[in-house]
Amino acid sequence: MALASRDGGGGAAGRAAALRVGRTREYRTGMETELLSIDAGSSGGLAVSLFVLCGDGFEAARLFRSGTLSLHMARVEGLVPMSMATVAVGDHRWMLARDALVARVDARTFVFELPGFFYAVAMPPDAEREECASMAEILSRFCAYHDLAADGTN
Repeated sequence: MALASRDGGGGAAGRAAALRVGRTREYRTGMETELLSIDAGSSGGLAVSLFVLCGDGFEAARLFRSGTLSLHMARVEGLVPMSMATVAVGDHRWMLARDALVARVDARTFVFELPGFFYAVAMPPDAEREECASMAEILSRFCAYHDLAADGTN
């Protein structure tokens, strides 16, 4: 099991969120790899927020969860091997799909399109650029990812 940890400075509490990359757990039928984890609450920083966005102009935006953000990849071995990636904020987890639209709308906000609604993941103000860049890189590998913040089309 490999674990890399990066701690940055700054932020409102004087500490940035802890970034962990690459922890793998092996099971009898496969493995699960933690691609990214931002443990904001445990480092004294602010938590990642998950909002549910509804309506044509997102007029209904509600805070749904807040806490640790994690992205995982699971691989199941067998007659027909399969793999999937998931995102979790706090205790709420959802799957990523190759054809699912994900857009980065500003430096610290990512919007996920799901059938009938959208999720917005807002990183805390003390989130490091490398954390957001790591998330963007992972999402570009597993989703239909568009960086609207870089395109200037937000």
